[in-house]
Amino acid sequence: MSRVVCKQGVRPFALRGLLRLGLASTIGSALASAACVVAVVDDGDACGVNTFYGSGSCHCLDGYGGDPDQGCDPIMTLWITDACDDGLPIQWRIFADERDWMWPLDGQVFETTGYLEDNYQDILCFEGELVCFGGAAGDLVWDLGLEGPQGPHSCEDCCFDCGAYEFDLGYLECG
Repeated sequence: MSRVVCKQGVRPFALRGLLRLGLASTIGSALASAACVVAVVDDGDACGVNTFYGSGSCHCLDGYGGDPDQGCDPIMTLWITDACDDGLPIQWRIFADERDWMWPLDGQVFETTGYLEDNYQDILCFEGELVCFGGAAGDLVWDLGLEGPQGPHSCEDCCFDCGAYEFDLGYLECG
């Protein structure tokens, strides 16, 4: 199904399609407006970024999540291993470097499930956004700790770019 929408940067062939449909008056009013160009699009063009149109609706690309009509963000898989044989799970968080955001939300923490067990956690973040790791178990603290950038701890190499890929946070040892 096709419809008329206001789009930025429409190619000239889309305007020719409007002429064929008898929408010359619409073209005139669109050209008078500096904000957009009116174009005929099929519903697949209405999908957001990192999406595709199929079976009558928009869908996120593999490795992305969110609202496909608005646009999908990368699902980043984080991999962590508790290599500290102290009997305590490691609690950890991921912090957005340039905005007031952390994973998980609402004061919660991720936790490892046992000594030398690999743990995986997915987060939905902005493509290319710098995110940073912090963790703690008892008195031990790794990188930013659970307080994040506003806390007393800092890190040299605990930040990385968000993307639709798997990132290994490493083996977290006791000392």
